[in-house]
Amino acid sequence: MKTSDPGRMRTIVATVVAVLLVASGSAAAYAMLPKSEGRNPTRPLSGASGSADALPLDFFDLTPDQNLTVRKAVYRIWQRCAQYYSAPFLLAPPQPARYPKNALLLGSLEGRQVAEYGYQGPRNFVPDMHLAATGVEQIAIPQDFAPLFKGSVKTFKGHPVPKGGCSALPDRVLTDPAQAKWLADRLHRPDMPWRALQYMAEDAHDSAQKSTEVSTARKVWVRCMARAGLPYDDPLSAENDPQWSRNGNVTAHQIQVARTDLGCRMKARYSTSLRAAISQQEEHTIRQEQATLSAIRNLQLLRYQRALGILRFTPAAGTARQICEAPDRCLAW
Repeated sequence: MKTSDPGRMRTIVATVVAVLLVASGSAAAYAMLPKSEGRNPTRPLSGASGSADALPLDFFDLTPDQNLTVRKAVYRIWQRCAQYYSAPFLLAPPQPARYPKNALLLGSLEGRQVAEYGYQGPRNFVPDMHLAATGVEQIAIPQDFAPLFKGSVKTFKGHPVPKGGCSALPDRVLTDPAQAKWLADRLHRPDMPWRALQYMAEDAHDSAQKSTEVSTARKVWVRCMARAGLPYDDPLSAENDPQWSRNGNVTAHQIQVARTDLGCRMKARYSTSLRAAISQQEEHTIRQEQATLSAIRNLQLLRYQRALGILRFTPAAGTARQICEAPDRCLAW
């Protein structure tokens, strides 16, 4: 049988070589990937649990629309920073997420349009799905803007560049330092403490894979695929069959396998079983990590509320120099 690597769920989304940026805009948010203790929450964020693929930890996260608002504010801050330095700004504006947030966690194939695209999905599927799952957006930084953006130079056109460059400014504007430090210390993660939600969800997925319910569904899927002459151990091994990457373009055989796979997942109720098992694991995490999750939620809400303020503020044309009295206070409106 063909088997998948036993790595963690986070390897599923690490499928492209790209410089990735988290919505916060932190300089620490870049990664090269391979081809104040808050109040107990009393209700979810608006719409956070309304989608068909919602999971319990979504309660503590921003909705896709709120996440887009934060990313738009980050983009506005970068834009104003570039204007302050009279630097070219050619970054594409942020786009809405096109796919359900938890599709990868739940082993869903429906968004890939397998009848036409097999496992590869339509154009830009991988970065679009990665954005939906993690709030991380792929960007291409123009070479002329990169030193200022990353803060790899001390001055730009005669003006001092703050630590971290333009990329670090959004964190200073959108995040409460004391709250972020409390979370970072508690999580032992100095960067992006709100990303803990992603890791908690991945841990819940890994635990759910060992549940009786998911194991039973997986066995039904294996038998279904075997009857079609496709001997795979699990859905991930079918998706990541090395022959798909060797062939490059989508082949008729890949489309046939993917269509059969989709049918077998539906017959086995694979995603339904995963969702039930993951939900159980996430509820356990919520009970164990209530204080941390409450603080993450409060930090997320603060970032969203400040992002709204950034987007509502429209300075007069040509006033960027006056607004940004100093680079490290640029845009702290």
